[in-house]
Amino acid sequence: MGKNLWPEIWGHARMFQFPPPFTDGTEKNIHVIVETPKGSRYKYAWQPQYGLYLLKRTMPVGVTFPHDFGFVPHTLAEDGDPLDALVLSGAPVAVGALITCRVLGILEAEQVDEPDAKPIRNDRLICTPLYNPEFDAIETIADLGKEWLNDLVRFFNFYRSRTGGSFKLVANRGPEAALRAIHKAIQAGAKLKENVG
Repeated sequence: MGKNLWPEIWGHARMFQFPPPFTDGTEKNIHVIVETPKGSRYKYAWQPQYGLYLLKRTMPVGVTFPHDFGFVPHTLAEDGDPLDALVLSGAPVAVGALITCRVLGILEAEQVDEPDAKPIRNDRLICTPLYNPEFDAIETIADLGKEWLNDLVRFFNFYRSRTGGSFKLVANRGPEAALRAIHKAIQAGAKLKENVG
């Protein structure tokens, strides 16, 4: 969506009654709104000024998104968009669906969106649906294995290469670091709302 657009359109987002970032007072589980389903060749992006999802990009034949991609409502990440979240699910979840998720960790990453652009921080939470027994035994990113992580990094590198950019994994961290990042993004989102409200 772009860093300079969110302050302008934040007021539009307020007309939608997004749920809070955390599902309850324990702050163990989060809400994620799906933008792009697992297995899709199409990249969608939420457009709060319209209340619709923009078809942003089409992947080549044979290349699909490996997981459901979405965002945590009422957050603002360092790239100027809501905090990204990847949701590991057994089957694709619909665009716009609200998922209650358990946080497994966070991928800390830098990306370049296009040639000669400056690197920007663009972290991704890794989550699993709370009500999905397939993933009950998975507690952290480490439980997913190195091959899973390598495949995901290769996907992001390919995705960024389509616009002449690049992707660099800085670190992968567990649930505690992820929760700290969520709190930081909630505070940034609240500050932005105050400034444009």
